[in-house]
Amino acid sequence: MQGLNHSGILLVQGVQFKVLAHVFPVLRHDATKPISNATMAAAMLQRKPHSLVGEAAEARDKCLLADMEAMLDEGVQAVRLLADWLYDSGKHTTIANLLVECRKLLFTQLVTSGKQIVLPESLEHVELPLYTSRYILLAWLLHGLEGMPAASTLRIEASAAGQLRTKLPIESAAFERYEAPLPIYRQDACDLAAAHGWSAHCTDGMWTLTLPQ
Repeated sequence: MQGLNHSGILLVQGVQFKVLAHVFPVLRHDATKPISNATMAAAMLQRKPHSLVGEAAEARDKCLLADMEAMLDEGVQAVRLLADWLYDSGKHTTIANLLVECRKLLFTQLVTSGKQIVLPESLEHVELPLYTSRYILLAWLLHGLEGMPAASTLRIEASAAGQLRTKLPIESAAFERYEAPLPIYRQDACDLAAAHGWSAHCTDGMWTLTLPQ
């Protein structure tokens, strides 16, 4: 965010928190699921089947304990990964992996609306900063999804080196409802992209995102 004044930085951070609010249900589920499973395993340890005795009972308990340890480790890792949403840890990943992750993070929106996101069949191997790129891609996708009718498809194409494109079914500048979390507007997506060296624009319904050079 080099070159931005204090107001500009606050604006970008505000958009990022709006994006985070949209994907938080999936992040929360990923963090709590292994811990919930470990709790169930602990309950099973306390309820020993009468049919199991001796070595069979010991083997069962060892297996459950091993499962509990693995689940708790998974839960701890998921909680630690939440920090990557709050500050830039310097991690990088590929554009292909980012798109797959973003579609997963939008699971709630896709399931409740019946919408789909179709990713490009092939992408050039481009590595990008995880922290900023994830927010930019999610803002871009969320704005497109929010303006689409139910049960429609957002099909992404890699139209050129370093460029992603999708055709919006309808003009998505206004929204009928204002519920939490707040919608991601076109200007939100464009401002966020520009702040990190990307470019986002929409012409004749073609929503284009250009990666930084």
